[in-house]
Amino acid sequence: MRPTSAQILRGVVANLEELIVPQLEGPHAQSAGANVVMLLEHVILRLESEGEALAADNGEKRALLGLLGDVPAPLEGAAREVTRRLAGIPENGPYVSVDALTDENERLKSVLDGWLSAVHAASDVDEAESSRLCAPIRTQLRAQVDREAAFVAPIALERIFGNEDG
Repeated sequence: MRPTSAQILRGVVANLEELIVPQLEGPHAQSAGANVVMLLEHVILRLESEGEALAADNGEKRALLGLLGDVPAPLEGAAREVTRRLAGIPENGPYVSVDALTDENERLKSVLDGWLSAVHAASDVDEAESSRLCAPIRTQLRAQVDREAAFVAPIALERIFGNEDG
């Protein structure tokens, strides 16, 4: 559909920046207006890329969870529980809402967290084996945090606080 949601929001941002924010009186009102503009820019970034990033992240989580076949004996029960929980999380198709992808992502993350907890709680698993089992998951979770950080529009402090020279 045209205009896209991002294009509509860009129009709102342009009107705010060009017509409304300059007319606001006082530094607090101008700062609040600049904050609204930045929040809308965050939404635009997410509209344009969030679905693709969530789909990639969900695929990475599923791949990691599929690698739990070779686990030490003390963790076999936990691995079966992961498999059971994973089977209860349907995989979304190629055309799906961001809300559905987010729900899938949260459920997959919960399974990964449960696995990490089980590994750390297993007193029979040595540190090297624990690291082997947990390091790829920690790497993936860190990648998710990095992807999410990419959806934050750069903050121009002068837009919030005004020109320091003036």
